[in-house]
Formats: sequence, structure tokens, C-alpha cells
Amino acid sequence: MQTEEEKVEKFYQLSKRGSKNIILESIKKEEDIKKLFKNGIYINKKYFIIYINRKESKESNIIRTRFIVTKKIGSAVIRNRIKRLLREILRLINNINFAEIELIIIAKKNIRNIGFWELNAEILKIVK
Repeated sequence: MQTEEEKVEKFYQLSKRGSKNIILESIKKEEDIKKLFKNGIYINKKYFIIYINRKESKESNIIRTRFIVTKKIGSAVIRNRIKRLLREILRLINNINFAEIELIIIAKKNIRNIGFWELNAEILKIVK
């Protein structure tokens, strides 16, 4: 009979099979944010605006992110739910060979009516 620790370890081994571990880092410095606004690629979608910059370096598994969800979108509960969805979508990206990516995602008002899978499809179109 397997112990609880063995079950947990087996689960994580299965979920990691054939994929890279993506590291999500937050962009915190105002200088980095301004540089990304200035030099990044601007993409306007139905539910969000993205500024994206792919650094030309060796292959990496780091995605540097900043989520901007204003009070116009809703209460703190709704804003935090949107940030959790976006973070989870980026965390689940695997088997994509890329250099380090920097992203600023600015949520639009109608993002609160979208489901996980639709949002996932929109973001994957951009990141891939």
C-alpha cells in the first residue's frame, strides 16, 4: 500500500512528464514596466491588451509578468479571480521553446464574463 507522500510524488511526476517547469516572475520595477511599454509589441484583443517582449537569449523557462486589472472591472474578488486565471494559464504553458518572455496584460471590462478555456485559447494564440 502506498503512503500519502508516495501518492503525491507520483502525481507530480505524471504531471511533469514531457514538459518544462515554467517559472513565473513578477515585473516589479517601474523602469522595467516603462521599458516594456516603450519597446514591447502592442496587441489589442477583445478581452485584454498585451505588451509582449521576447528576449533574445538562450532558451529559458521564465515568463516575467505584470497583470493590470483596474477597479472599473469589478470588486477585489473579481479582480483577484482574473489574475489567478491569467497566472494559471501562463503556468500551464509547456512544450514551447522560447527565450525569456516579458508580458504586461491589461484586462478590459468584458474579461469578467469569459471562461477559463476561452481565455486560455486567446492567450495561447499570442504566446506561441
